Amino acid sequence: MKTTCKEATLNSIKGENVVAIANFIFIAIVVTISLLVLVTTKSFPMGDYTVGFGPGFFPVITAMIMLGLSLLLIIQTIRTKDKSLFNMNMKALKFPAILVGLLIIYSIMLEYVGFFLSTVMILTVTMIAFKTRLVKSLIISVVITALLYVGFKLVLKVPLPEGIVM
Repeated sequence: MKTTCKEATLNSIKGENVVAIANFIFIAIVVTISLLVLVTTKSFPMGDYTVGFGPGFFPVITAMIMLGLSLLLIIQTIRTKDKSLFNMNMKALKFPAILVGLLIIYSIMLEYVGFFLSTVMILTVTMIAFKTRLVKSLIISVVITALLYVGFKLVLKVPLPEGIVM
């Protein structure tokens, strides 16, 4: 089946629009999260060079980096001349959409189920989505979550959501 020049152009435009729209949606999400982090951590002490970094330092730096990278992505999306970058279909957006959905579910679960169980669950599901075997996913998830727990809760004394488990 032969495609006409008009159909090929329409398919190219659809692909271009899909990626540009996906980039702008992603940017909107990242900017929103960054601004929420900046507003939330506004009252946290930043610390200084004599006492060390305060609990507000790393979230603010991370949010600022995310905002800067979002700005670069906006510029790249607008200025892209190579339209072949835009030739993709909706299947390419499926996995990132699943990951965003998992992060939303994780943020909701965190308060109710607690840090440990919800982190193990979300890491396991994500690794299974990447085709990792269940047992290996569970082991890696428990080890990573335990290391995060020790690092944040015990070493840095950062309170973590306890939920019903912790």
